[in-house]
Amino acid sequence: MGNKASVDETDSMTRVYCVSDLHSDEEDNMELLEKLVAKTPKHPDINVLIVAGDISGDCKVIEETLLLLLQVFPTIFYCPGNNELRMHKKEKGFDSIEKFEKVMKICEKIGVHVTAKKINGVWIVPLFSWYTPTFSDDWDGDFSYQRGSVILCSFVFSFVFLLFSFLFPFLPTLPLFLLSFFVLTSTLFICPVILVFL
Repeated sequence: MGNKASVDETDSMTRVYCVSDLHSDEEDNMELLEKLVAKTPKHPDINVLIVAGDISGDCKVIEETLLLLLQVFPTIFYCPGNNELRMHKKEKGFDSIEKFEKVMKICEKIGVHVTAKKINGVWIVPLFSWYTPTFSDDWDGDFSYQRGSVILCSFVFSFVFLLFSFLFPFLPTLPLFLLSFFVLTSTLFICPVILVFL
């Protein structure tokens, strides 16, 4: 997050820092972040921190994390990531778009920028976009970039199948196969859907 030499108020040059994937809903990550903030000198207003998504899926944690970072960087720009918009079982009665709007209101309340602004001659332009090749008219239908996910699912399925074969040796192959498939899809929340949206 910087050091004393890089936060000298007499330096008129704007420095832009960027961080992402803080995942501060994980206790260890939040503790580390708190320690870093505690020992980092406060930056001047002309220095900028870009937080490029994936703080947490919990709006309370998002707010707490941004408030913590504001102690060091008075000027913060923020773009929510996929984690912020992911819906959890306890979140009922609204959708990801409404959750996005809630996050935007949190940022407005605490003074975190989510729209374009010029800082000391430097334009910072947050873009709200998430990419999948299926958005493109030129996409050739190649899902090879997901090969790792397919291999992982195949490995997990094989492991579950072998485990059940060991635990239930009296069952024929077909029931074992169906039982393994049911456990796998239940655990992974329907494997084909995950493969499309990874």
